[in-house]
Amino acid sequence: MLSTLSRNAKNGLSRFSSEFQGMFDLEVGSLATFFSGDHPARGAVSVPRELVAEEDGRRELSYDVIYPDGHLRLTESETGSRRVLRIEALEDSLVMDAVIRFVLPLKVVNTVALNDSTIPWRRQNKYHQVERAIARINFNDGSALQLRPFTGSDGLPPGLFLMTYLRDEPDAWILHIRVRANQPTHFSTRGCVRWYNKPFPGWAQAVFRKIPGFYAATLLIRERVSQRIPFQTNGAVLLKQGAAFEFGVTWEAY
Repeated sequence: MLSTLSRNAKNGLSRFSSEFQGMFDLEVGSLATFFSGDHPARGAVSVPRELVAEEDGRRELSYDVIYPDGHLRLTESETGSRRVLRIEALEDSLVMDAVIRFVLPLKVVNTVALNDSTIPWRRQNKYHQVERAIARINFNDGSALQLRPFTGSDGLPPGLFLMTYLRDEPDAWILHIRVRANQPTHFSTRGCVRWYNKPFPGWAQAVFRKIPGFYAATLLIRERVSQRIPFQTNGAVLLKQGAAFEFGVTWEAY
């Protein structure tokens, strides 16, 4: 789903610069592929899309996402200055991560911070990730936005952790409120270059599994070390049929 902060001005964001178009989206990844609400066909998944409700400033969308290693029902709701993403396994499914995504155009952003640490923009596409960090966005017009992540009352399944991350792209800051498999039970190593951007075949995966310490060294290595590394191991947890979790973010304008 895409919307703009300007649509939510009546809900406490009216101080934002009129040209700011902060795009919203969601993403969910498995070891085989990923789903994006902005581009539902990406990742070769089958996605019936359903508008559940849109009334009194509340918008709710539901997606039935089918991919090679899972089948999920995603429900995204937005009310004023609060967004929530609920994930339910319709059959046993592998979940690598789930993301509530914000795109913050560089031309209107002055500084960004996670908790009390300001992060400089260096156009490095570098992942700055902190567990449950509060993000603060300071805009050129003097206004600011503070975003606070949260989980549902039942918390998260074992192995999943709530992260906040900022990434400095050439023309924007990317802000993710992200549930990630920090203690995965399933692994897959993939190529990450233009001519081979997919998991390695089964025989190669079998070789990697036999190398002592391979997964520990290569798990999310492109996020931890450098995007120039041409491969990465991803990890996931198994969400059993009928299991569900939710997380979200609230924001406040200054």
